[in-house]
Amino acid sequence: MMIIVRELNDACERNDIQHVRKILKAFTINDLNRAEKYEKNTALNIASHHGYHEIVRLLLEHGDLMTKRNQDGSTPINQAKDEKTKEIFARYQRVLPRFTGDLFEWTVAYREPAIKRAQIRQYLARNHFINGSFTNIARRYVRCYLALEGFSTEEIDQPESRGYTSADEFICAYTSTGRFYKYINRHLAANGLTYFDSSFDISTPYSFIYCLLSIVAMILNSIRCRVSFTGPVYRGMLMTREDLYKYVVGSRILNTAFLSTSKNRTVAEIFAGIQEYETSSKQDSTHVNVLCIYKIRNRTTAYDIEQLANIQAESEVLVFPFSAFHVTHVQKTPSGSVEIYLDECEKEQWSDDDDDA
Repeated sequence: MMIIVRELNDACERNDIQHVRKILKAFTINDLNRAEKYEKNTALNIASHHGYHEIVRLLLEHGDLMTKRNQDGSTPINQAKDEKTKEIFARYQRVLPRFTGDLFEWTVAYREPAIKRAQIRQYLARNHFINGSFTNIARRYVRCYLALEGFSTEEIDQPESRGYTSADEFICAYTSTGRFYKYINRHLAANGLTYFDSSFDISTPYSFIYCLLSIVAMILNSIRCRVSFTGPVYRGMLMTREDLYKYVVGSRILNTAFLSTSKNRTVAEIFAGIQEYETSSKQDSTHVNVLCIYKIRNRTTAYDIEQLANIQAESEVLVFPFSAFHVTHVQKTPSGSVEIYLDECEKEQWSDDDDDA
């Protein structure tokens, strides 16, 4: 494999687009990454340094990461030769924003979010959520509800969008570069909490919400004993200054959707545009680049899916819906970006006899 990587690097040096295509067609990015770490330079660093735009685009589309460093410590985005190369990286950041996002879209403020988390998690552990067929429930979501969102037959039939034979395959679909993850998160954020409202509304799509929550419950039940993660993880955001002021120390939140985070701080910083922001003279005065640093305390809250994800070098940790955090610190960096520290709330207990949180 080392020989193949050297071939790829040589092809990038020569701007041999056809040979690069041939190698990328034959090998996955994870295979190449494992061998590339022993090399002084990376294929993407080489192409970026020379300004070979088509090769940069091919490598990014194949899943290569702009966050990878060569042995000198430089990332491809920092070595970009010209503005067109930088724009290719910027377009890729916009296409794959799983590690970035507007936190307000995915969170709800709660006085006692840990109690709400305990209530919801207990519901999701019940037999009617976890004893069904994952294949059937996930196929129903993909083929019925995503079709209603305008997904074409071709999109639904693509292997990365058809991940419903197991929880692992569903997670692989979630981490693909398509729009699959956007819709499941949007659906969860808009509808997930409604299911736990004691009032009944005839206009509420309970069957649809049950389908969503069953997927979450079955994934929780499937991988909880294998890849639980505790420790710090990172996620980037682009936030308006007005929204930033709402993040006060002591505020408490419950996330209502999956949150893609990374064990690698640089991954989140680059996807959020923070490193580009620090070196750019064209900084947006209306928005702030924000890095959220989550401290995961409880097992069953976050899951290390690096080995399941399409691109292992992203070091992805998936934070599950209905997890509770409180803001412990907010600080502005010398470059103008902001860091928000969120500590997971201690786990609470809840029973059917308790009052609703």
